[in-house]
Amino acid sequence: MAKLSQEEIANLEYQLNIATRSQGKCEMVLKNFPGKSAQSFTGFIAADGKDAGNSLYTGLVNI
Repeated sequence: MAKLSQEEIANLEYQLNIATRSQGKCEMVLKNFPGKSAQSFTGFIAADGKDAGNSLYTGLVNI
């Protein structure tokens, strides 16, 4: 596991409500870490917010 610097922690990125199931895909624009690699995770919540699935590790991505 890599240790993050205070600057990296301050620049962590996440986005909420960026796609719906009917769209069938999701894209994120990550500005703070160009040229780096990152571990990615995804999670799902019902439209009414009452149910949520477990998060899922989606692998290493190059930014």
